[in-house]
Amino acid sequence: MSSQVLATHVAADLACTVELERWDVSLASTGAAVTIELRVTQVYRREEGSWKLIHRHADRLAPKGSVDAMAEK
Repeated sequence: MSSQVLATHVAADLACTVELERWDVSLASTGAAVTIELRVTQVYRREEGSWKLIHRHADRLAPKGSVDAMAEK
């Protein structure tokens, strides 16, 4: 897994990050190796001097060109 931080915001006792994650996985059905790309938002709260993850949301990125294909339909 690799990740790339796109944005970070910190204020008082709350912080959030927006990242791209890339996971190299093997499909259970075929064994084929694929890369899954996720857009991830994480929210943190400072508790007793350390940051705790309190929320994580991830969704899969659409493959390149798929948005154009959807617009044509």
